[in-house]
Amino acid sequence: MVVNKAFAEFYGGRSPEEMIGKDDYDLGTPTEIVEGNPEKGIVGFRTDDRAVIEGEQAIYNPHDVVNYADGTIHIFNTNKLPLRDAEGKVIGVLGVSSDVTERLKAEETIRQRALKCRRWRK
Repeated sequence: MVVNKAFAEFYGGRSPEEMIGKDDYDLGTPTEIVEGNPEKGIVGFRTDDRAVIEGEQAIYNPHDVVNYADGTIHIFNTNKLPLRDAEGKVIGVLGVSSDVTERLKAEETIRQRALKCRRWRK
């Protein structure tokens, strides 16, 4: 695994160098988060990873739900693309995510305020 500083910090305050060559299990990610748990409604992020590798196509998920260890829920805008070697063979997944939780909360606040304004004007 190769990651940027923000992702490494997300994974328990690590540095990117500490994560080189490790997989999700080495980093202590629970199996049901990695592989999924249908009984709990958890898809597991490896489902998308496998689809990208096997289908050799990108996946876009604008509302990827992530449960943080502290119990908070965050929403990520996620793109996953096939990572290819020099010959064009898929060798992994390139994932790019942005935490959009605060933006979505702000948008909802604006919507609610707009609704109140409309009701008040009637």
